[in-house]
Amino acid sequence: MYKKIIGIFVCNNLTNVLNLDRKLYENLYKEFKNLYIIDLSLIYNFKLEKKPEYYKTFRPKTLDELDKFLNNNLNIFFNHVPRQLFFLKFHILINKKNLINIDLNLGNSIQLNELYYKKNNYGMILKKKINRAIYKILGVFNVVKTYDYLFISTKKIKKYYRNKRDNFFNKFFFTKKFFKHKNIIFVNDKIFDLSKNIKKTKKYIVYIDTPLSKNGNDVPMHDLPSSIQKEKFYNNLVDYLYKLSEKYRKKVIICLHPKTNNNEIKKKFKYFICKKFSLWKYLNQAFLVTCIASTTISYAIYNKKKILIFSSSNLGKYQQSRASVLSKSYKINMVNLDNKKEKKYRFQNKNSRLKILKKNIVLEKKESSILRIIKIIKKI
Repeated sequence: MYKKIIGIFVCNNLTNVLNLDRKLYENLYKEFKNLYIIDLSLIYNFKLEKKPEYYKTFRPKTLDELDKFLNNNLNIFFNHVPRQLFFLKFHILINKKNLINIDLNLGNSIQLNELYYKKNNYGMILKKKINRAIYKILGVFNVVKTYDYLFISTKKIKKYYRNKRDNFFNKFFFTKKFFKHKNIIFVNDKIFDLSKNIKKTKKYIVYIDTPLSKNGNDVPMHDLPSSIQKEKFYNNLVDYLYKLSEKYRKKVIICLHPKTNNNEIKKKFKYFICKKFSLWKYLNQAFLVTCIASTTISYAIYNKKKILIFSSSNLGKYQQSRASVLSKSYKINMVNLDNKKEKKYRFQNKNSRLKILKKNIVLEKKESSILRIIKIIKKI
């Protein structure tokens, strides 16, 4: 059995990637010791993010420099570089290497952006379809590398990964190359790992922060809030959170998004406690969880927390659509912050939400996703 040297490819998303699956990467580091962060930001002229403390970080300036590094330093990698035309040369390069390519889809129980793009941004959907088609064709002809493994915790995958069209072409050409992933392995959602052996309390009202700026998404500016709208929204939000705090006699914790500008947002939430990279800790201690729209709300549902969704005309079409999708999908009460007279604090049935969640994600496996992924990597 050869020595496992694991890499995590990132580009302009280092903080998000590490924060999203932090426990998995921490355990991989403990188990295999050899773990590299390969940040391509310099190659593609993106702003550098702060290096992680514990992992070796390599930041090549050119693809040639990356090529030389890959010859001796890696055999398995988690790929978080988007399959877009902008990054095509990178994907062609790694296809030339004898490396195991791993994809992750853990904890993404609902597509919050899908409805918005369908109704308001068909051009974006068309762009994605063209992009997928190009990569699929290049994958069939072995120009770009298909994923060797997909670890997934979402049950409804056929539409995305094993659709009828790909099945037809695979049978017609006696191949499996039309599939984006060679192997799909179901694992427990990460909320199973995060909820295990954790003491839970009902100490705080927690607000999960959502950046209202573009933040890398392909959303036209007219569907995002203006500076004046942001100001109005945050004023109404602060007033409402203050009322909740008074009513239930609980402190409010603002869990900041990794890409939120600390100085700017802390001024808006100066009456509350602001914390970054501590979301799971405070969700465990939450009496009530609030947000605009966040996939991490599944953790609150699983642990039967009270939940409120916020919406407002000051959010713009994009965030309003995301809030609406989350509210309807899990039957969570949504509060319109424009209505200052609204004083109802209703909470839907927690068990009905949990049933919906269990239909969407994998939670019935005997072992955690982390242990399952580590076991499979050991066998590779």
